[in-house]
Amino acid sequence: MRASCSERVQVKAAGGVRDLDGLIRVRDLGASRCGATATAAMLDEYRRREAAGEGEADGEIGQGGY
Repeated sequence: MRASCSERVQVKAAGGVRDLDGLIRVRDLGASRCGATATAAMLDEYRRREAAGEGEADGEIGQGGY
């Protein structure tokens, strides 16, 4: 989808995004929005990784979108 539309069009990932690694994968594929029921668990994992100084939890996840 990302390759087929303007950069102004936001792509939403929904269905199957159940953890932080899944969220990072769809972001890397071009999604700028995500619909997930596991939001609280993803945020908890992000905070855990950020506190531990681990890889992808570097503040970039919340930098896209609107």
